[in-house]
Amino acid sequence: MDIAPGATAMVAGSRALQVLNPELREVVLNSRIEYAHHAFQWMSTARSTRLGHLIETEDREMPLDTLPPWTEDEICIYPMVWTNPMTGEKSLQIHGQGAFNLSEKQTRW
Repeated sequence: MDIAPGATAMVAGSRALQVLNPELREVVLNSRIEYAHHAFQWMSTARSTRLGHLIETEDREMPLDTLPPWTEDEICIYPMVWTNPMTGEKSLQIHGQGAFNLSEKQTRW
């Protein structure tokens, strides 16, 4: 799809999940994502790419030890795929900004 610079493209999470190849689909169905503590402050030193579609964060994030204090119970860890409770439809739901760690599901959730 051609998109004008500065335009916002929207993709349904359910469609995004459908178009993944089987191997990658299996990864996201069995993974979770941890978001950084104070995510917006953590990534405040990052920059947008030239066209603004992505954020360049590698080696640009604030060091975690410079962020305000946080406790273990404030860590946000969510599945990468959510199920609509009304329809049962599964959707990919990942927010790249603030994503800190990806891991396999554990039995605690």
